[in-house]
Amino acid sequence: MTLLRVGLPPAIQITSVRPVNAEFHARFSATGKIYAYHLHLGDADPFTRPYVWVLDRPRPPDFVAMESVAAVLRGRHDFAAFSAFNGDGFLYKMVRSLTGALVAAGEGKLDAKRTRALLEGGRRLAEVQTSPPQGLFLVRVLY
Repeated sequence: MTLLRVGLPPAIQITSVRPVNAEFHARFSATGKIYAYHLHLGDADPFTRPYVWVLDRPRPPDFVAMESVAAVLRGRHDFAAFSAFNGDGFLYKMVRSLTGALVAAGEGKLDAKRTRALLEGGRRLAEVQTSPPQGLFLVRVLY
């Protein structure tokens, strides 16, 4: 494994290695991706802050409203309203836009009915906020 570390930054850790066929491509052979987005309620300490979206609001989000919007977003949809441009997998800024929609729901700015209308409209509108990059992590690539 030591030879595999050559040229990699310390933030990248190799946990396992296995042989693949010659046609394998790390990006184009992927069948899916799993992301996690970390939100922090209240002020975060200086060591946590770079890795979370800090929601330092006077009141906690409405988790029931967030769940109702999440229910609308589950499944297969045309997510063009939640992306910055088209693609054949996750669209550019899609995960961050979906997270932004959930937080907007928690703040009372978006509800399930409006979320469904956005999905069906297929166009990105100004009310779809993109969450900051802090907090977004690619957890796993599925092959």
